Amino acid sequence: MPFAELASDGLFTKIAKATSAALGLNLQPVIRAETFSLLMAAVESGTAAAFLPEVASKSLPEQRFAHVRGKGMEAMDRSLCLVWSGKVAESRSSVRRALMRLRRVLGNESVEHPLG
Repeated sequence: MPFAELASDGLFTKIAKATSAALGLNLQPVIRAETFSLLMAAVESGTAAAFLPEVASKSLPEQRFAHVRGKGMEAMDRSLCLVWSGKVAESRSSVRRALMRLRRVLGNESVEHPLG
């Protein structure tokens, strides 16, 4: 199967290769893309398959694209967090305002900051 892969030796790429092998998929890399957006373009054009974040794959119509989750793919799931420098937050009012908005939206438990 022609395959578009993320051009990195990061954890996502390593897990994608291991998952492919575990699922018995014979993926033939034809494109190495620097971003998930470029992987999406390869899939949308019909050039290749790709491992994509599920949120991105939902924008592809099910009438034209097969969406498959296999055992082992959960290792590619990611939790995200927003990280900033405490010193920047101390010195820039725009960062402090953003933190206050985050606290309102997420709740105090979700925002950990050394400044409180």
